[in-house]
Formats: sequence, structure tokens, C-alpha cells
Amino acid sequence: MNTVTELDDGKFKYTSDTPFACEHGSFIQPLELVYETYGELTPAKDNVILIHHALSSGSHIASHDKDPSKGWWEAIVGPGKSIDTDKYYVICINNLGSCFGSSSPISHNPETDKAYQQDFPSITINDMVNSQQQLLEHLGLNKLYAIVGNSMGAMLSLAYTIKFPTDVERLISVSSCYRAYPLSIATHRVQKEIIRLDPNWNEGYYDEPPTKAFTTMRKFGLLSYRHPDELNSRFREKDDLTNYLNYNAEKFANKFDVNAYIRLIDAMDEFDVCQGYQDSDEPFKRVSAQCLIVSVNSDLLFPPEQQQELYAKLKANGVDVSFLEHNSPYGHDAFYADETIAEAIRDFLLGKAV
Repeated sequence: MNTVTELDDGKFKYTSDTPFACEHGSFIQPLELVYETYGELTPAKDNVILIHHALSSGSHIASHDKDPSKGWWEAIVGPGKSIDTDKYYVICINNLGSCFGSSSPISHNPETDKAYQQDFPSITINDMVNSQQQLLEHLGLNKLYAIVGNSMGAMLSLAYTIKFPTDVERLISVSSCYRAYPLSIATHRVQKEIIRLDPNWNEGYYDEPPTKAFTTMRKFGLLSYRHPDELNSRFREKDDLTNYLNYNAEKFANKFDVNAYIRLIDAMDEFDVCQGYQDSDEPFKRVSAQCLIVSVNSDLLFPPEQQQELYAKLKANGVDVSFLEHNSPYGHDAFYADETIAEAIRDFLLGKAV
């Protein structure tokens, strides 16, 4: 049985009692996915844009009447904005494994009558994609005017476009890649080592979360989201940057579940759209959507070379693809509010040259 329930804050929760099969052989039952929608669906259902969020955010893209809090893409999504909710019907689904409402390590495990914690199955980017396609099919949204993703979200967007090529007309991938690179994998492994040093860790079966180590780990992450030049010019006093890191890392560590974070970065580390294909060109040949690949020259987390490699793979396999390398001092975080990126997204969705 599949149901959709509207929540008090304007979100919706999709619940499926059918066991959801994960790539590694485990099952999740029930499957729960929380999502938010913006704008109005046309009678022909031809104006749907699916947005995939990054690792640490969720389905709340923009403020609305039932939840006036600022969304993570407030600058881009809304009436008259680049992703114009007067024109498009926008949906963002909290990723499987994330701790903001969808099935995750904080969910109830029916076998133990407790939270899953480390018993939550290992998941992949494809598992996230498959779960979202199942939800969209339930909603009757089989054709997507566009898929838009940034960072980890763009991994989902690319995987979705490859797995369900006839469902997607346009793909916008911002600051991402088509496979995990060694530096990212090693960085995530160090992050997990830091977490395990916390005395509260208890192999992931914690009563009190390992917040101290998680906060320290997040500080290192925050330093990679911006370029050193921008940080040095922005924080003039010697303690300013430290205070910034303390505040934002503590804020994150108090709202995000550690086990969920680990499941998500493990999925990122395993990501490679060529996996499972004998010919490494085959996944790119499957893409029928028009594509826009956006890169930021100062991005340390997903350097421009990774987007250039993705662009080259798509181009070499006959895909209608455009590439934008944007000069910005804001590093990986440029996609949140940068005007040039916003304009490129708007123009691409309108069919204009980028």
C-alpha cells in the first residue's frame, strides 16, 4: 500500500509498505520519503522540475506559507526567480538516508522497535534515485521538464538521467562529477576516523550522539566549501574565522544525525555511473536530455577538472551538452546564490544559449 500524507509544515510524506530493495541486497520497509512542492502543475503535467539537494540540506528549498523559514535555495527558486514557480512545478525530495524525514538511521526499525542507527542498510546513489522514481511514478509525474542538482545532488540528477533517459528532457548539473575521486574518498575516510574518536560513538549505537567529534569534523568540511582567498579577505580579525567555524559546525552537528552522514558519504564514495557497464561510454550514450554542466573555478571540493571530464564524456557520446565555467571567489558554495549561475539556469530552462 502506498500513501501520501500532508504534514503540518507543508511537507508531504510518501509511505510504501512494499519492501524497497537496495542494491546491496537489503530491504527497507516501510519506505518513507518526505518532499515539498512549489508552483502549480499544468493539466498536461509538462512543467515538472525535480531538484536534488546536496549532502547536508533537505527538501525545504524555499519559504512558503506553511513554513516561512528560509530555504537552502531561496535565491534561485520562487516566483519570478531563475527557477520560476509561477511557471514550473518544482519538487524536492529528501534523499533516502537523510535525516530530515525520509527513511534513515534515525527511523524506527520494526525488527528491534528502536531506531536503526548502524543497522540501517548501506545505500547507494542509485537506491536514492530508484526510491524517488517510485515516488514520482506514484504521483503520476513520469515526465520531467528538467532535473537540477548541485554537489551530491547532481550525482543523483546524472544517475537519474542515465537510468531513466526517456523521463528527462533537461539536466542541469552544478559543481559535481560522474564518479568519486580519490581525494574525496580519502577525505571522507578521515572524517569517519575523527567521528570514531568520540567516546560517545559506541560503534554507531550511541545514546548521546558523538557531537564533539562531529563538530570538529564539520569544521574541516566548512574550510573546503570556500576558497582560501575568500576566507582570508572576509575574516580580517584573527578569531573571526574560528568563531564562524565554531558557530556553523555546532549548528550542523546539533541538527544532523551522525549515522545518516556516514551512510550518505559512503554512497558518494561508491558513486560511479560507469559501474555495471562493460563499455564505459555506455552510460553517457543513454543520455537523451539536453545538458548543462556548471563549474566554479575556485571549487576545492569538486574542482573544475571533474566537470570538464563529465562534459567531455557527454560530448564525445553525442549528447547535446553545454559547459559553463564560472569565475567566483566563493568556492563550492557559489551555487547557493551566485547571480551568474542563476542566470545560466534561467536561460537554459528557457531554451536560450548559455
